[in-house]
Order: sequence, then C-alpha cells, then structure tokens
Amino acid sequence: MRIVFVGAVESSKIALEALIRAKRTPVLVITLPPEAAGRHSDFVNLGEIGRAAGSAIHYTTDINSQATLEAVLAAAPELSLVIGWSQVCRRPFRDAARAGTVGFHPAALPRLRGRGVIPWTILRDEERTGSTLFWLDDGIELGTDPVTAAISRRSGRDSAQSLYKAHRKSG
Repeated sequence: MRIVFVGAVESSKIALEALIRAKRTPVLVITLPPEAAGRHSDFVNLGEIGRAAGSAIHYTTDINSQATLEAVLAAAPELSLVIGWSQVCRRPFRDAARAGTVGFHPAALPRLRGRGVIPWTILRDEERTGSTLFWLDDGIELGTDPVTAAISRRSGRDSAQSLYKAHRKSG
C-alpha cells in the first residue's frame, strides 16, 4: 500500500517507526523543516527516520501549499496518515489519496480538540483521555467514523511522557 505520512512530533515518530517495523514504509514523509522546530515543544525531525527507511522526504510549513500538493500527487498514495500536524488539511490534499486521509488526535474527541492536548489533559486533571483515529473531512477534528481507545489517568501522577506511553499502548 502506498502511504503518505504527515507529522512532526513525538506521536508522529512513534507511528512512523511502527509503520516501518510493520513493513509499511511510507513512500513519502511530509514534516516540518528543522528550522521550524520551535513550533512544537516535542518536535521530532522525521526526515532522518524516513530517509533511513527509504521514504522520500518533503519539508513544509504549509500542508496545503502547491509544492506540497504536487509532492503528494507525485507519490500517488492510496492512503494518507496525518499524525501530529497542527494545520487543517484542505480537500485537495485529502483527496489526493485514493482511499482517503486518516487523522489521529491524542484525545477522546470531541473533547480537547486543538493543540497542546497532552499538557491540557494534565493541567485540567482529566480523569480519562483517549486516542482517536478518524477520516479527515471538512470539519475540524470531527471527521467521520471515529475510533477511540480510552485511556484512564493516574490523577496527579502523569507526565507528558507517561501519557505518550499510554497512547502508544492504546494504539
């Protein structure tokens, strides 16, 4: 299966490495250029990981730019995965993959939509959170046919790293 993978943070790294281990290496990895690392406190340079696995790499700060769309179309994906990206993927990007585009959000949607979900989960002392996969559509973090894995928290004892580990186990 021809996969385009989009991401730039710790959860992206976890998912990309899992795809590579499962012999589902993306044909194209789209990520932030290293000079844009300041956008995310948990930035990970996926270019190095993807390149080492044999993926083409496309760096962008705008997922909807013409250059990015051209790179995706050239990759001819069957499926696009957006995991750890903080921009809305517009229809031309979403429609480039024959089967569609799946998004991931580290919360039990619709709760805690938006950026910084891991810290907000801790700061709000949420008792439960989750990991949600959904088909991207015109909504923002609503999508269609969401699948959520619930995660119980240890109030007052979780860190961002322990929540990342819980999300990893839930997927």
